[in-house]
Amino acid sequence: MMIGQQCESQVISNNKVRVKDGVIVVGGHFARIPYGDYIDCEIVNGQSGRNRNDIIIANSSLREQVASTPTH
Repeated sequence: MMIGQQCESQVISNNKVRVKDGVIVVGGHFARIPYGDYIDCEIVNGQSGRNRNDIIIANSSLREQVASTPTH
């Protein structure tokens, strides 16, 4: 979806990547990073002398939402 900065990633340092605002839709379920916000992802150090390939994935879970009933 063409919303916000489309979850663009920005490398802050060797161990930090910033994911900017946007919406992710998979199988009819959606997740979002609110407009103007971002999430910083920390990446742990690898082993010295070895190449690494880092992958950032979106992990979502379904949770039940309970509607509240006002009491008078």
